[in-house]
Amino acid sequence: MSWGLRYAMEQQHYGKLQASAEKFFGGGGSVEIHHINSSTQPDVDKAEYFGHQRDLIGHQLAGCESDTSQYQALTNLHNTLGGLQQIYGGKGTKDLPGELWSASDGHPTQTLLAKDSSGNVTGHLTTFNAPKDWGGGTNVVGTTSINPGTGTALQHTLAHQVLKDTGRSLNSTIYDQSGPVQDNARKFHESIGRNVSGLDSWWTPSDVKNITNSTSTVPGANITHVGEVQ
Repeated sequence: MSWGLRYAMEQQHYGKLQASAEKFFGGGGSVEIHHINSSTQPDVDKAEYFGHQRDLIGHQLAGCESDTSQYQALTNLHNTLGGLQQIYGGKGTKDLPGELWSASDGHPTQTLLAKDSSGNVTGHLTTFNAPKDWGGGTNVVGTTSINPGTGTALQHTLAHQVLKDTGRSLNSTIYDQSGPVQDNARKFHESIGRNVSGLDSWWTPSDVKNITNSTSTVPGANITHVGEVQ
């Protein structure tokens, strides 16, 4: 690939990340970044909130066909909200459901929650800091969004709020269901500048630096860190 073509593609990737973040936050969306580790304390109000949000997603699940990508997205979000309810409800991190398994294994875990202008959760992106014998990068456990553009806005937030200046790579796996769902997932990973080989997808530390240098935080964006950063 020529330098000129690669540069043009990178600018397209950066533009998509920036535009999605501006649209999401400009429309009243917000992101909470929950840092889950051994110092995470119970919080009754948060537990009640996540229980309520889990119930709302459960109502949507009841009316959704089980063989659709929307059903899978809602299921993932339902499980993640249940895990957060368990953590803040004082029940610890043992045997957390689905995409919070990294916290059950004792890894410092970050869950980015996207909320719409009404304060309802519409997506999540969960990562953990891998130990050195695993390569030492930041690994994606799972990502789900139920509104268009939310997932890309979360990727932008992850780059600026979690990965920036850490020198860490980001490692992920493309959804492994074959067919159109997997094809669409691969296209999404490529569209935000990920390196893709088979089902492996990653940003190198240099990729993260280029993204954060070539895009910017959205003025007035409502982003909150919850818990102790590790």
